Amino acid sequence: MNSFSRRRRTVVAVVLALAAVIVPASAWLVVGQNAAATQAADLREEPRRRGEAVARELADRLRGRLEAIRDAESQRPVVQFQVHEAGEPNYCECSVHNISPLLTGPQDPFAEAYFEIDPKGTLTLPVLESVAGVDPDPDRYQRAWELAPVLQASIRDIRLSLETASPATDPVSAQFQWHGIELGTTPALVALREVSDTRGKLVQGFVLSRSAVRGWLSAAELPATLAPRPTTPDPSVATGEVPLDCTSWEIAVGLGPASAEAEARAAAVLAGFWRSFSIGTGAALLAAISLVALILSTERQARQRAQFAASAAHELRTPLAGLRLYGEMLRDGIADTERASRYAGRIAEESERLSRVVTNVLGFTRLERGTLEVSTTDIDPVEVINTINERLHPMIASNGATLVFDHDGFDGNVHADADALGQILQNLVDNAEKYSRGASERTIRITLRRAGSTVDVLVEDRGPGIDAALEKKLFEPFARGNAPDQPAGLGLGLALARELARAQGAELEHVPGGTGASFRLRFSDQRT
Repeated sequence: MNSFSRRRRTVVAVVLALAAVIVPASAWLVVGQNAAATQAADLREEPRRRGEAVARELADRLRGRLEAIRDAESQRPVVQFQVHEAGEPNYCECSVHNISPLLTGPQDPFAEAYFEIDPKGTLTLPVLESVAGVDPDPDRYQRAWELAPVLQASIRDIRLSLETASPATDPVSAQFQWHGIELGTTPALVALREVSDTRGKLVQGFVLSRSAVRGWLSAAELPATLAPRPTTPDPSVATGEVPLDCTSWEIAVGLGPASAEAEARAAAVLAGFWRSFSIGTGAALLAAISLVALILSTERQARQRAQFAASAAHELRTPLAGLRLYGEMLRDGIADTERASRYAGRIAEESERLSRVVTNVLGFTRLERGTLEVSTTDIDPVEVINTINERLHPMIASNGATLVFDHDGFDGNVHADADALGQILQNLVDNAEKYSRGASERTIRITLRRAGSTVDVLVEDRGPGIDAALEKKLFEPFARGNAPDQPAGLGLGLALARELARAQGAELEHVPGGTGASFRLRFSDQRT
């Protein structure tokens, strides 16, 4: 499969993975948001529906109560709104009657005060009349006394209101009708009727007790008030109309606390949807991104493995070709003794090179499987590095480089694995030799020294150094530069070297700066 096909397959997989998230998430957003918005709207409307139901019920009951008191009071004789002592003739001069029962105050708790207005505009309240031997109720007397000047000031409004009412069918005993009148600065419900006697037309009425209505409404499940019906509805209240004879009032049920609670519940529903949507979509998107990352990682690994296979084949083919060539020449006896010795040396070098390739491949295999192990003990680093130096020196020298080991009289041991240390240094030296072939100075230096509480092994060359773009991924498997003239290799040496170092409790790192490339292998200082 060529690179174009792989890229196309990767793009298709990415698009499908994202579509698997975007399409359901979009449907969820549309359907879920609409459902949450509908539920939130229902929650917001619930207090109003409930308030309107309560208001309508209260309005119906109150209207019945007001009609009942109006009908009952309409049966009251006209003369009861006037005060006469026993034996005093009334204005009809046809009979006498006892003192009016209204002298002691209203009989119905909804009636606050009774009054009469004569043709001359004189206002009288029975409860305020003084009659020997009769004491009115103090509270009702006080309230009537307070109402008297307000009613006196409203006589004109009372008469104007009566002009719009239906005319009485019986001028002697007419039916009361409810009127809405401003008493002072306060709207009030007043029952009025127009009757006649020997003095002419009289206006009789009684004022609805606001305190009695408030007490009656206080038993409602929601806070409610009685008020004139406004021209502009108030959105903060639910209302129930109380249509009366000559005016229209309403029961207003406050929605404040219930509306605030409903708004909080509606907001919680919407917030819950967005929280669920965000978490669900985020989780799905994270899964899709993880899947895309896995696909890309798989493709990258596939490319790396393909590159690794090609590089490994090249790395193996080159020494094998040399081994075959020099072996056949020795077999055929076409070389003299000097050449035979040189050919045998080349065979040894190619075998060493082949061994390094095989060792790195096997080490990387163990690294991927998690079976990379070392066996640490106290070793003399000077002795181990000298052995490595002797083994690597012929190969380094044959390629025109010089390998120098500087330990400056180092004395002591380190806790490490000699074979692993050898493999690390071999990979570092091999890289230093390959990447410094174009340098004028081809000295590769191994330095062993103490640095405070650590023991450092440095491998330095005088080559071109490490490309800054490669430095961050220097120790990753298959990490190699992009220069067309770079030496062949598998890209495993540094990755394997670092893991071998960490397996021993050491750390391998690149030391930036200076001339060429410098790597430091650092052990804890454990002198013995």
